Amino acid sequence: MSAALGRCKRYRVPMAARDVSDEDLIRHWHDIESAAARLHRQLDADLEAAGVPPQWYPALELLLAAEGHRLPMSTLARELSMTSGGFSKLADRMAADGLIDRRGTIDDRRVVHATLTDDGYAMASTARAAFVRALRKRVEIDDLSGLADTAATLRRLAGPPAGAGPGAAPLPGPVSEPASDPVLAPVLAPSVDPVLNNGKGADDTSAPDPVPPHVVRERDPALPDRRGRGHVSGR
Repeated sequence: MSAALGRCKRYRVPMAARDVSDEDLIRHWHDIESAAARLHRQLDADLEAAGVPPQWYPALELLLAAEGHRLPMSTLARELSMTSGGFSKLADRMAADGLIDRRGTIDDRRVVHATLTDDGYAMASTARAAFVRALRKRVEIDDLSGLADTAATLRRLAGPPAGAGPGAAPLPGPVSEPASDPVLAPVLAPSVDPVLNNGKGADDTSAPDPVPPHVVRERDPALPDRRGRGHVSGR
């Protein structure tokens, strides 16, 4: 027994981990994958019922939480675990529907930022409210602690997103950990969420901020040329 304890201390392996069989380890992992897939389908159905394409929600959520509701395209692709080409196609469809505006920066045209338009801000707010309702009707108060622990464990196992590096900083936003996780934020945050209003308070529903000086002001050619669609404040 003492020898076994010595080996555990030497290799820093908890005794409980050594007691789990290979079959149980595989089964637990499959249970997580299966349950997550079922929940994703249910949440997607709730988003569709609210008029939000589920494939757009993760990008809308990231942009809604970001400072100025804008992020580099490369950052969005990385956080969504998509290739740059795959995310570009998704962004093309979102821009064609007037939800985002893409512009380069003055000092480096290779860096392209995606920004929520007024229509995109409205869609993102609607999507977030629908996602919050969908989560709250499924997640009980007693589940929150375990859910946060599970999320932390999965983030640790997965490591940083590809290309982010071990010291990558978290995405900007007014919500602190653990609520900065795009999935947990709607559950762990208060009912009146500061992210929804970009930290401006419950009564402030202002649209995206004007285009900053370092972002070029040419209009995204993919934006639809229709009155009331694709408008960006400050252009």
